[in-house]
Amino acid sequence: MPAKANAEFACNVRKTPKYHLLKGGSSNPDQYFYVIQRSPGTGFFANFTYVLHHLKIAERLGMIPVVDFKCFPTLYNEKDAINGTENAWEYYFDQVSPYTLEEVYSSRNIAVSDGFWYLSVMPKYITEDSELIDIFEKYIRIKPEITALCDSYVKDYFCNEKVLGVHFRGQEMRTAARHPFPPTKKQMLGKINELVALNGYTRVFVSTESLDYLRFLEKNLDNLVCFDSYRSNKNSYLESPRPFHRYLLGRDILIDALLLSKAEALVCGGSMVSEMAIFLAGKKESYQYRIDNGMNSDYQILAGYLWYLKSMLPSFLGGFR
Repeated sequence: MPAKANAEFACNVRKTPKYHLLKGGSSNPDQYFYVIQRSPGTGFFANFTYVLHHLKIAERLGMIPVVDFKCFPTLYNEKDAINGTENAWEYYFDQVSPYTLEEVYSSRNIAVSDGFWYLSVMPKYITEDSELIDIFEKYIRIKPEITALCDSYVKDYFCNEKVLGVHFRGQEMRTAARHPFPPTKKQMLGKINELVALNGYTRVFVSTESLDYLRFLEKNLDNLVCFDSYRSNKNSYLESPRPFHRYLLGRDILIDALLLSKAEALVCGGSMVSEMAIFLAGKKESYQYRIDNGMNSDYQILAGYLWYLKSMLPSFLGGFR
């Protein structure tokens, strides 16, 4: 490759915010690789949205993307291989290009994302960038064993039913700074009952990581179904109740989002999971019914208490409506 072309390549990468050039080997001297990593990352769909943004950036740079959640592990990585791979991205999706990590790292020209999120060029929610639809369709292939589980569930529980999807996020999101306040139990049940009465839904599909929330809805709703995911009243990432727990946490939330997208409508608060379901659902009319409680404080100490305070106060004193 001429020296001028190499200089232009380096210049273009440096102009794109926050990427690093890496010295590889001598293979593929005419190819330019872009390694997408986010270690340790955060939730499943935050990591996924990050990858979509960087696939778009790789295209803009004219580089070949590859997702590396092996050398740069995430919260979902297991100690042992899953279906023959140690790359957590490939637990759930096909690699985004035909090159292996070994081929990429033995190559001459490599750029690596730094793992941070820059809101100036990467909107937080997947639905905020319409260009990500084309990126998704071009690069993302969900593993067939996962889509088979989803299709089987739809056949068993969605067919001949008018399904209302519910994503009820709680747990640590109630105390997370700079995150949307999740709905309360009263708000969620009220909205579900309102929509069932108004639109005649015959089945309610619930996605929640909270065992307490699921038990509450089961007690108060008929015709409720849910996928057999792990639920707890603690932080699931800090528990190890079953073999391959972290892999299964990712698999199950991916299936939940796929199933939510196949419902007639969705009741939710603000979260990456509900945004993914909305993204996958496409342009369904009257699909989304969001309970908007505003945003938690930027200050972590205050954020740890504010949801609980607002959930107890009447609305005229600043409580949730």
